[in-house]
Amino acid sequence: MKTIYQKALLPILEGARSSNLLTKIPAYDELLETAHTLPAKNNDRPKPIIARFYSRNIRALIFRCKKEFAPPAASPPPSDFNSRLPHHRRKTFKYPIFEDLTKDTYNLLQALLKDERTGPVWTVSGNIRFKLAGETAVKKVASVYDTVEKILG
Repeated sequence: MKTIYQKALLPILEGARSSNLLTKIPAYDELLETAHTLPAKNNDRPKPIIARFYSRNIRALIFRCKKEFAPPAASPPPSDFNSRLPHHRRKTFKYPIFEDLTKDTYNLLQALLKDERTGPVWTVSGNIRFKLAGETAVKKVASVYDTVEKILG
């Protein structure tokens, strides 16, 4: 938990503090309830880590601020996720942070990311949000069981 905190979360929290989005940076043991690694699918890559936050508000702040304050990767790592995305959508971090999504939500998220009609696509508390290409209005997916055509059509 200390390592996750120091390497991945603290830079985001410091950025949030400098932007006055946070009044005090909590210690690692005030922030994380628990953390553990998952088996790696490929031994060439780091093992995924599941972490549980004490506060949903701080968790939401981490996800909201990660794009701006998370340490960037020195060079983009080879990744199935990034190779499927258009170049302008690729953003790599030294320590990527993702929500733990259900399989259905993850599959729909990937389908929307690949579709040329979408601009940014992301999740907030397990709910998929997106913008259509060239538009500013944020749309929310009502059901992960809808087809991409129904969602975008």
